[in-house]
Amino acid sequence: NLLGTQYGSYEMAVELDIYHRFFPVIEVGIGTAQYTPLHNNYTYKCAPSLYGRVGMNYNFFFNNGSERFVGVGLRYALSSFRYNWENITLNDSYWNTTVVTSTPQESALAHWGEVAVVLRVQIYKNFFMGWSGRYRLLVGCDSSQYGEPYFIPGFGPKQSTFGFTYTIGYNIPFKKEEKEIVEVDHIMGKIQDMPQF
Repeated sequence: NLLGTQYGSYEMAVELDIYHRFFPVIEVGIGTAQYTPLHNNYTYKCAPSLYGRVGMNYNFFFNNGSERFVGVGLRYALSSFRYNWENITLNDSYWNTTVVTSTPQESALAHWGEVAVVLRVQIYKNFFMGWSGRYRLLVGCDSSQYGEPYFIPGFGPKQSTFGFTYTIGYNIPFKKEEKEIVEVDHIMGKIQDMPQF
């Protein structure tokens, strides 16, 4: 939206790092659109609507000792949303009149699959930055008597099969607790080795 697009999706994701190799992931977001095509007489509007994805990422750099992530992932996604067309301008040249109308808001359900290429790097301590390119395959999407939806939250424009996601993330470190346990075990070992009187 900051770059001038009239639609977009914003999401949060949670991943679980399993041996820095497998990353089960859940993504939840909100998508919205208010799109007026150039030289057309209507505005497509999609109310802010929720979507979700579940899947798995695989890291090819799991055994090189770095925090870099270069991998691929699979997703299954589902979106429930509401949409309509507004500011439909109809000109009647015979009567020389103009009518502006809108369609009723419709509800729809869409689901699709994704293949993602993921790249992430550590920028400071546990903070990460990265991107993912996604190829999307629409499995099903509802339509109405007024037409098919132009934009699907989480998917993007319906006719587009490729998407791009920019990510800023934070890695919650759980290894610190493991180190504390090891240090306590080490101290207890020393106490047990002390001579008893």
